Formats: sequence, structure tokens, C-alpha cells
Amino acid sequence: MLLDGPIDGEAFLAWCEQVPGPGWSLLFAADTSGASRRFRILAVIDYYTRECLALGADASLSGGRVARELDAVIRLYGKPELVVSDNGTELTSGAIRE
Repeated sequence: MLLDGPIDGEAFLAWCEQVPGPGWSLLFAADTSGASRRFRILAVIDYYTRECLALGADASLSGGRVARELDAVIRLYGKPELVVSDNGTELTSGAIRE
């Protein structure tokens, strides 16, 4: 089951209830510190328990860094049946495909 285009939070939760088995959402955020330095945050969320499984923050998050973060979460919690993401540049790199 695929999502078509952007959806609001309620529609996403309704969609998650229809997906069989456990799954995660990968969310990326960006902000600026008080010293005007930009940083990015990766959040790995279990969309059934709504538990934040991991947060990774850095000045930039390459595909390799995201892959390492996901490997660490998989070692702790096991492999999910489904991962939902926005297919940003971090997730379309060769490091993720490996």
C-alpha cells in the first residue's frame, strides 16, 4: 500500500493502522543553533507505539550516516516490516541501497 503525495497527520495515522506488522517512519528536520549554525536531525519513530527509537543530529546527514544510524536501530529492535520516508536525498544515495 503506497501513499500518494503529502498527507496530514490524521490521514497518516489512519493509513498506519491498515499496514500489517510493525513499521517505522524516518523524519528529517533542520534548524539553526543560537550561533547561527545549521544542523539536521534524523528521527526514527515506531508508528505503532509512537516511540522515538533514535535521534541523530549533525551539521549534515549523509546517506552513509543515515545507513549507520538505521543499522544500529535494527540491531536493537530488529528489522521492521515497513519503513516510511519522504525519499529525501539522504535516502536515495548508494549507501542506503547497499
